[in-house]
Amino acid sequence: MQEANVILLLLLSLAVVLAVRLGPRSVIGERPLVSSYNAFMVLFFMYVCFSASLSVIFNGGDFTWAPADSDPASVTLAIAIAALSLVLFLFGYGAGVRKLARGERGSTEIARSPALGVAWSCVVIGLALKVYLIYAGGGVSGSLLRLSGGIRDTLRIEGLDPVLLNLRTLSGMADAGASWIVLNALKRRNGRLFALCIFAIVIGLSFFSIGKRLVLVWPSLCLVLGFHYYVRRLTIGIAPVALALLFAVGAGSLFFRIFLPASVADVSIDLRAVPWAGGSLFAFYFYSLEFSTFEMLAVCVNQADRIAAMFGGEVDMFITTNIIPLFFAVPRFLWPGKPEIFLDVSHALLSIITGVPLEKATAGTAGTLIGVCWATGGIVWLSTIMALFGRLCARIDRTLLSARVISPQQIVLVAFGINLVLHIFRQGTVGWIFIITVLQQYGMISAFLLIFVAGTLLSRRGPRLSVQARANSRAANWPLRAAK
Repeated sequence: MQEANVILLLLLSLAVVLAVRLGPRSVIGERPLVSSYNAFMVLFFMYVCFSASLSVIFNGGDFTWAPADSDPASVTLAIAIAALSLVLFLFGYGAGVRKLARGERGSTEIARSPALGVAWSCVVIGLALKVYLIYAGGGVSGSLLRLSGGIRDTLRIEGLDPVLLNLRTLSGMADAGASWIVLNALKRRNGRLFALCIFAIVIGLSFFSIGKRLVLVWPSLCLVLGFHYYVRRLTIGIAPVALALLFAVGAGSLFFRIFLPASVADVSIDLRAVPWAGGSLFAFYFYSLEFSTFEMLAVCVNQADRIAAMFGGEVDMFITTNIIPLFFAVPRFLWPGKPEIFLDVSHALLSIITGVPLEKATAGTAGTLIGVCWATGGIVWLSTIMALFGRLCARIDRTLLSARVISPQQIVLVAFGINLVLHIFRQGTVGWIFIITVLQQYGMISAFLLIFVAGTLLSRRGPRLSVQARANSRAANWPLRAAK
């Protein structure tokens, strides 16, 4: 049966490749590299096909984190459910694209006033906050030590107080401002190198001061989409290179967050002592919890009743993981007794594989939208949500597929939609998605809203012509004035 699982997994991987190759085309006949459709396919390949291959193909069928769920029959069922999810997504996306083809068209609006003054103000204020956070966090060395949870625990470094945490989130306004500046530079073909340098500095400081890669996805997508529309078209033909680059960036950023703080703290990391690494840097990365998603999917499938029981039943689990975390937005001064953490399905999965009680699971491991849907409501819930997810992705891609040229405002919104797809697929619960995409990025959201409002207000005043443009206009209209 192990051989059958290998064949099923290879067929599923081939289906993903074909789905990418036959993906939707834009109005100019190209298949764009960056879209919510391709984002889903990349996530499905990485977190299902590739994650499963680490165990099914390269580890003889044995799971690293959930060995009790690695029997061949359970793996077969998990692969089958994943394949069903792919079909349901394609069905929902196809229905959404057909609706688009019947008349819905994305806007071909040219960018309004860029409101660069507001964007630069956001960059200056946000950078000042980031520098202050580095200073308040113990300087460069202290900030480096905070990047690693293991080093923080080893050295017993206290976390940042709530005020600094809020300032850290607010500093995301620099990311929004830098994204807007680089988009307009790419579009106007003026000052591109300078704008890219500012963008790189802001993004680098964001990662250095926060240490979370997920908050960099939105601005990074803005940059890539801006390059696609204003510099050179990025089509699906370069997908293998883009995927390899994605793996390299993921591994490099993780190693930076682990090994550099350890070096600063003079702590030696012996990979031979890491159970899943066995002395190999490759195994240390790919067999970590980051790529345990297929194993967690199998746990969701095999132990759905146990997961629901940990929350008091399916209904209580749905409320606890999708509704209650929304109250995390309530400020603590209005709710002094607000819990420090809100529980998610990912916490239950970590509790199962580590034996830590659910209430003490301060972190979690993603089971993907597929696993969460199955644990929540079985095949009925899975079928409904995956089809709706496909429709949502088609809606997000409407502008990309139906417009030849889009404005920076539209790029920002589409990038946010694709960013949302990433978090939905990884986590699968409304509460956690809300915390990651809204609460932890309200600095960026607020800054973009300010930029949009400023651009709209300035555009109502009409475009301002330069001195040379006014002179050209007078010269062009001179015969008409003379005739009068």
